[in-house]
Amino acid sequence: MSGPSLDGLVLAVVPLLLAGCFLDSSRFDGAASTSQSTPTTGAGASAGGSITTTGGGGAGAGASSAGGTGGAPTSTSSSGGGDPGCLPASAACPVCEDAGGSWVNGSCAFDCTAGSSCPGTVVCPEGIPCSVYCGGTSSCDGGVDATQATDVTIRCDGQTSCKGAVVCGTGTCNVQCTLKDACGKAVDASLSTNVTVTCGGQASCKGPVVCGTGTCNVQCTFKDACGKAVDASQSTDVIIGCSGDASCKGLVTCGAGTCDAKCTFKDACALGIDCQLACACDTMCSGVPSCAAGVSCPGGAACATATNCKSALPDCSTCD
Repeated sequence: MSGPSLDGLVLAVVPLLLAGCFLDSSRFDGAASTSQSTPTTGAGASAGGSITTTGGGGAGAGASSAGGTGGAPTSTSSSGGGDPGCLPASAACPVCEDAGGSWVNGSCAFDCTAGSSCPGTVVCPEGIPCSVYCGGTSSCDGGVDATQATDVTIRCDGQTSCKGAVVCGTGTCNVQCTLKDACGKAVDASLSTNVTVTCGGQASCKGPVVCGTGTCNVQCTFKDACGKAVDASQSTDVIIGCSGDASCKGLVTCGAGTCDAKCTFKDACALGIDCQLACACDTMCSGVPSCAAGVSCPGGAACATATNCKSALPDCSTCD
């Protein structure tokens, strides 16, 4: 028996090939789509899948691209390098940002680097540490009010910066006035517990410098620095250096404790040093001339009542 002819085989196969061209390919497309990751608005996604978020990084997200819906931002506004966002555990952060600062390393920071920046009074928020950097010429023209803050650091590093009063809070106070005419009015740390003030620019700290309780360290290191009184009458441990020509123009007053006051340049401490409240007063008036109005040494009452002192003369130190 003879087999099928070639023409017959071709006629049988062609219809089958044509039918295959019209098969529904959607089921293959569907299978392929399952290997793609599905966008999510949650805090994570399956391994290997891309992630689409609708909010910033949630708590604990840190710098990860995975975020929770409506989560907090991963860094503080404009600060760079600060604590990671206003998390619920950092209640001070939103308070700081509402006041115009940035929460950086546990302190509310105000950056006034540009010339004439922060033209009004910089006001630190209540109950938290505060740091203010006035680095531009004529920056912080209205001064700094940190009365309600706790620990305070204020740097007036621009020429004629901090023309207004600089007022510290209830904790430690560190103020630096480093260029000419910086800190044009008072530096008031009368509420503070430990105070360090450096007036390192010519004619810096034009107003009185007032310390609170605890340690008072005031250094007036350039010509005409500390143009008014240095009042440490509340302090129990006083270190004052007047090492610029005509520095410390006003009366230098020490509190009820130890006092170390050095007036080592020409016309320094023109109105003298008052140690009447102190129990131990170590003074040096080596500028020619200096301490023109003289030095008031500890009185007998101070020897009996002042902090960290012996009860009576001669153990209570007099002026050297």
